[in-house]
Amino acid sequence: MTDSTETMPTFLLNLRYDSGEEPFIVSCSIVGQIQGFRGLVRRFKNVDTVLEEIGHAGITSKRYEGLVSNINPGAMISFTIDLNEAQKLSLIQTDTSE
Repeated sequence: MTDSTETMPTFLLNLRYDSGEEPFIVSCSIVGQIQGFRGLVRRFKNVDTVLEEIGHAGITSKRYEGLVSNINPGAMISFTIDLNEAQKLSLIQTDTSE
């Protein structure tokens, strides 16, 4: 019998503007069943590079429209992505051991 309390994981792309040489921090949060996954963090020098990487992962601007342009220092924005997109962005590590 399976445990009905286990939920499929939801992946969130988080973008935060901080300070420093690479102030744009992009990470992946996992909500729900997290076993087998670990979110990773990447830093970028500017928002254009972040948007370029997001585009290469197949994420259209309609998914984050109005969010990225309004990012303020110390604030964080998030939106849902799928596992494939998280992997393309190098924001998720999967446990391949069985």
